[in-house]
Parts: sequence; C-alpha cells; structure tokens
Amino acid sequence: MMKILGGVLLLHPALILTAARLPPGFSSEADFLVSLHSKWPRSLDQAAPTLHPASSRYLPGDQRYPYERIWAALNNSAEGRLIRGLPLGRVCYGTNVNNTACAALKREWPTVDPYLDDLVNVMSPYWQDSACNPFYGPSGSCELGNLASYAINISEARHDIAGLRFAKQNNIRLTIKNTGHDYLGRSSGEGSLALWTHNLKEVKFLDYNSSFYTGPAARFGAGIQVHEAYKAAQEKGFRVTGGGCPTVGLAGWLSSGGHGPLTSAYGLGVDNVLEYDVVTSAGSMLTASPTRNPELFRALSGGGGGNYAVVLSVTMRAHPDGPVAGSNFLFTNSKPDSYWTALSAWLENLLVIDAQFPALKTAVTFTNSFFNLDFASLPDDGQGAVLAQALAPFFRKLEELDIPLTAHETRVMPTSTEHYDYFSGFHPWGTNETLSNR
Repeated sequence: MMKILGGVLLLHPALILTAARLPPGFSSEADFLVSLHSKWPRSLDQAAPTLHPASSRYLPGDQRYPYERIWAALNNSAEGRLIRGLPLGRVCYGTNVNNTACAALKREWPTVDPYLDDLVNVMSPYWQDSACNPFYGPSGSCELGNLASYAINISEARHDIAGLRFAKQNNIRLTIKNTGHDYLGRSSGEGSLALWTHNLKEVKFLDYNSSFYTGPAARFGAGIQVHEAYKAAQEKGFRVTGGGCPTVGLAGWLSSGGHGPLTSAYGLGVDNVLEYDVVTSAGSMLTASPTRNPELFRALSGGGGGNYAVVLSVTMRAHPDGPVAGSNFLFTNSKPDSYWTALSAWLENLLVIDAQFPALKTAVTFTNSFFNLDFASLPDDGQGAVLAQALAPFFRKLEELDIPLTAHETRVMPTSTEHYDYFSGFHPWGTNETLSNR
C-alpha cells in the first residue's frame, strides 16, 4: 500500500519492514516501527500530522495507542519476554467455563495467593474495579479494566531499558509490579506496560565498607519477598528488617518507609538501606547511596514506589541473629465502658514503652468487639523477662477493670525468623483492605 502526499512517497510499515536492513539511526525494529507509528496517518486521506507533546497518556482505543505489530517489535527488543496481560477472572466467563478452575479461584479470591505470581493482576479490590470479578460470571463482560495491557518479565537491566524507551516513545503509561500488594494503585494502570520484577531473585551476603557503614550486608533482587529475605538471612546467621506480611515484596515495602517487627530495634526499612541499583527514566543504570547520587537515594528511601527509578536490587544492613521474645493476647468487649477505658490505657502505655523499652515493637488489631495484640517483638530478650516487665502495667490495668484475657502467650524463639513464623507468618492474609494513613 502506498500514497503520494506532497510529492513524498509513503509506504505502509508492513511493506517497509520486509527489508532485512534497518535505516541508519535505528538500533532495533521496535525503534523503527515506533518512529513510523508516531508519524503515520490513521487514514491515508489525512496528511501526516505534526506531533506535539501529549498532556496525557494514550489508552487502548485511542488513535495513537500501539497496535499489535508495535507490541511484537517490543517483544523482539525485550528478547521474547513480553507477555500479554490477562484478568484472573477469565476462567469464570464465557460459554465454556472451566468450573474446576473457577471454583478454585473463587475460594482464593479474598486472599493474596492468586496475585503473587501473576504479572498484571493486583490485590486491591478498588483497583481491580470488578472489571472481571469471577463472582459476576459467566455472562457479562470480562475486561482488563485498570490492569496493564502487557508486561515484560524482567531478568536484566536491558529489559527495563527497552520497556522504558517503548513507553516513552509511544506515550503510554508505565507501571512496575512485583507481587501487587500496593493498595494505592501504583502497580496497576489501564493500558500500561508493566515491568514485572518478580523474578529478580538475587541474594548475596557481603562485607560492606563505606564512609557511612562498615559491616555485614545483604543484597536482594527486587523480586525478593519478605519471607525469602528472612529465611536467607537466618541461614547466614543474620536478621534483616522486613514487613509484617510474608509475601510482600521487600523493595516495594521499602519504597514507603518500611514498618515491620524489627523496626523499633533497627529503624525503618529505609534506615537500613545502603544502596539501590536502579534504571532511571532516562534509561541509565546507576547506583544510588548516601555518597553516590544522594538525591535519588533520598527520594527512593520512602518517596513511594515507581516514582523515581526502577529498582533492580537493594543492599541492606544485616544484623547478628539471636533470640527474640514474643507475645500476643486477646480480650473481648463484654463490658463496653471498661473495654474502651482499656483501649485508652493501652495507648497511654505505649508512651511508656517507647520511652523505657525502645526496641519493643507491637502491632494490634481492635474493633468494637475485641482487642488483639497481634504480636510483640523484642530482640535479644533471651528469657522474656524484659518483655514481661514492659507489658505488666497494662495487665494490672486490665485486672483493675475486671477484664479477663481470652488468650495469652509469651514465647522466646531462638532466631528472628522463627519468632516471625510463629507469631506473624503464614496465616491467611486478606485483600479487602484500605489504607488511610501510614
């Protein structure tokens, strides 16, 4: 197909690409196709348009959104690692529903499990937007909704660079996903290209030496999850800071600061970061630390996921392992006045704990029906005596209020990971959560 406009011969991209040799100035078929795609009029009766910076990103259905051959060219540039995004709920839709798979998905839908190893689906019901909810099938529509159209399964920095270049040249949204725990929607985006970092599983322990820290450290790939980091550190005789949920990605957890069972003792997750290996939006691979690219280091250390660079790995302080004292307890609201007085007493007691037992970390869940100390963690309290001392004033208050404990246990575990597994680890984790403030 060809047309002459103003004395210039225009050839359809499909014909031009039959040539085995690329024109000068193009390093890949993807770059060449993108260039043609950005300038080619959708109707041959139109003159080639003048391009202007877009004020918003193109979405599926827009005239300039990449067509299939453009995506195929990206797949070549990404060494065959481009994968089309598909909604999990599709097994429950259509005329030939897979009843076994659909029933299994419905059972797991409220938990984190279906999303962990999927390249585009995310956990938050709000960001899923019910575009392909398995409980609404088999009739009706099943669409991607807010999910990415395609994802690159990242294994090398060059795959990130190819994806960044493609998103910029095509003016489409770019998202970054590991496990999909982000309840602020930063790992999903309609029509986006996702950089799926889940399989960056490097683990390396080293002796770190710099002007700001000298000692043991651990380097974790961006796909490492909290439970994997804990286990790897335990095997080397160390402990590292990490989140409360075992399946959350360590790098994503760090991007918002990083609260967890050991953060009272060692600081937030970002307080333990020594350096990040990243790819910037300009396609440059570099290291960010307090002395190398320090402004980027500060931005990455709590500035939010996916905002400043694509993290490939993070190097953190590793702390000597040892015993950790832990506790949990539960009481119910059988006497409303006493119950709410007890909750006020707990908050008041936290001020004392923070001042007198700064290494003690507690996490609680309470409703109008019950109060539960999910866990208390106190590293290096080998007998549990210090933990008992810290909690004793609150227990005396409960006695004064005549509130019995429905359940209570204190236990010292020989390592941090064993403590975590016992008090916090692999119990069911749900997805129907909303973040108000951190």
